Amino acid sequence: MKNIIAISPMYTEDSNNLKKASLNSHYELSRFNAKWNVPKESRTDMIAVYGEDIYAEIVAEQCNLTLTKPDDNWLLKVSEEFTKRKISYGKLKDFVHDYRKLFQRTHKFKYF
Repeated sequence: MKNIIAISPMYTEDSNNLKKASLNSHYELSRFNAKWNVPKESRTDMIAVYGEDIYAEIVAEQCNLTLTKPDDNWLLKVSEEFTKRKISYGKLKDFVHDYRKLFQRTHKFKYF
């Protein structure tokens, strides 16, 4: 059995770094076609998916993989040493009076 990790066909800094890191490992990273179809012969060897939410859902379904979801506040658990910034989590109404720079991002995936 191969240890295949499907990565998005989109070339991003993260996916390129993963590909480089896999070169000296027992994992094989594969960018399947732009239609996101995993060849039938590779589906049983798939152990993980890395990519955008909708990509991961489509590939995982083809390969009978269960996706896990981190806690909504997972980023709070990462040391400031690595994030290089203070991160707060909560409802927007709790932050509107805070005059520091505010970056807002939804933690839920959006479907269109």
